[in-house]
Amino acid sequence: MDALDIAALSKAVEGENLSNLLEDNIAVAGRTDSWMLNHTSQDEIHEAVLAQPNQVGTSRGANLWRKAALGIAQDRIARKRLSDKAYRERCKEGKNKMQDELDKLTVENKLVKFANQSIRTEIDSMNLKLQSAAQETKQLQSAMNKLRRQNGCQQVLMEAFLQKMVGSRDGDHRLDKLTHEITKLRQNVVFTGWMGETMQLLNRVAELEHQNRDLKVQVQALCEKISNDKDVEGSSSIV
Repeated sequence: MDALDIAALSKAVEGENLSNLLEDNIAVAGRTDSWMLNHTSQDEIHEAVLAQPNQVGTSRGANLWRKAALGIAQDRIARKRLSDKAYRERCKEGKNKMQDELDKLTVENKLVKFANQSIRTEIDSMNLKLQSAAQETKQLQSAMNKLRRQNGCQQVLMEAFLQKMVGSRDGDHRLDKLTHEITKLRQNVVFTGWMGETMQLLNRVAELEHQNRDLKVQVQALCEKISNDKDVEGSSSIV
């Protein structure tokens, strides 16, 4: 091809034969220029050529086409770099956001595990306390049953002693009557040789009086003990 004008170029562009024409004119551009050319649309090259001043000649036309293709390709590369950079920034931002969420979830998970462990520990402690309380309740119930049995025995003893006290009162009455009779006999009867028998009788009366006093003291002490035991049992039942 000896000459190539702008009209021919425009005609070639309109006929969509631009690729063949460019391959004939920029074979010396190298692999890089060919790659850029192959990734450059015909419309973009056409617009770039029309924007240049009219030039004639094969070498000038080839240079024009090569510069146009290189400029467009470089612009594409720049835009692609910007797009890739923006994409990487978005990926980085998304990754950082996911890492922040993961860290937050990790902290929350640790807090939940700690709370669960605390709850388990509290439940175990409460179970031990309940077991101890149940054992103590069982022991108290056994003690109360024992006190009831003892109280029953003490009531029987108290009734027996009360009966003895009633009998002792009758004995006291008979003793008083006997003493009164002895006094009358002393006043009405002359003191004769049976003095020894009378002294024995008097000694027996004194001995009975002493035994009667001891019995009264024992009965009183037993009654007080029974009353105290009842008070203790009542306090235990309230607790």
